[in-house]
Amino acid sequence: MNNQEGGGVKRGAVAWIASALLTVPLILGLACNVPARFEGTVFEDRNGNGIRDDGEPGIPEILVSNGMTVTVTDETGAYYLPKNGHFVFITPSSEYKPSTPWYRDTQEHDLDFGLAPSPQKASTEFVFVQITDIHLDTAVEHLSLFEQTIEEVNEIDPAFVIATGDLVSSGDTAT
Repeated sequence: MNNQEGGGVKRGAVAWIASALLTVPLILGLACNVPARFEGTVFEDRNGNGIRDDGEPGIPEILVSNGMTVTVTDETGAYYLPKNGHFVFITPSSEYKPSTPWYRDTQEHDLDFGLAPSPQKASTEFVFVQITDIHLDTAVEHLSLFEQTIEEVNEIDPAFVIATGDLVSSGDTAT
């Protein structure tokens, strides 16, 4: 083997090592601004617009999870989670309701969550509606009665509605 061949082997080995050193961090998510963890903020969305505006503080002690790990926001509303899973979600406290989606796909760049104050949610009393045997079909008079029922339910303004049993008239023939 002559010097020229030896130099070629050395250059090839150096190129391979350099390539490996550049590739490993990419695989591990340590380069290209890909975080090794999920991070974001839970903030008090005082005007309910879903955007963190000036003067809207972070909310401490809100549970945030990636489906495998649960953490709590710090005093500034910030959270950090291991980079596992495909989504991040929050569990709001009783004083708040979400003003943004309560879960985020981890492919999104914005993993912040807005919570709007909801004093009525903190109450221990609430109203709910349970309806059953709706038997929906395409008859105009039946749809009209159902729409009237929905209007009445909306006037009650329940915390939630439970619909139990027989939602459609003939499920096996419905299209």
